[in-house]
Amino acid sequence: ANFLKVALAFRKFDTNKSGDLDRDEVVRALRYMGVEFENFDEMWTVIDKDGSGSIDYEEFLSMVRRRGTDTHNDFGGSEMILRKGLDE
Repeated sequence: ANFLKVALAFRKFDTNKSGDLDRDEVVRALRYMGVEFENFDEMWTVIDKDGSGSIDYEEFLSMVRRRGTDTHNDFGGSEMILRKGLDE
């Protein structure tokens, strides 16, 4: 994925400008992108790899790169995340 686009999408989703995405910001971002999920807690454990309670840029980059087919691991693919993340 284009790193500039990823960085811009991350900044857009970081609505409180903390430098990390908290659970609420991730939920809003996923819903905005139209990603359906049944068990967010399970999805969160996949996304929040270090267990810090927030998503840093590296974890966001991993999420963007994921293209899983399982409903708990499908984050919409990098193109969807970047396209929606860059919409005004």
